[in-house]
Amino acid sequence: MEHFLFERLIENGPSVRGDLVKLTNSKRTTIYDHLVKLMLEDKVVSYSIPKGERGRPNVFFEAIQKK
Repeated sequence: MEHFLFERLIENGPSVRGDLVKLTNSKRTTIYDHLVKLMLEDKVVSYSIPKGERGRPNVFFEAIQKK
């Protein structure tokens, strides 16, 4: 699953967890667990962008491509 998520992030660019849930048809917690594993391996980073309104900011996950 980690390899699949990593490949999708490379192909599609930064994505929010909800988009990855729809893409994989998996639960949000399952996706998050796999993203954490990728972050611990320094393959993925996360960052947030405020929506410009009330509520939580969007958290994006992005693949790191090593050169």
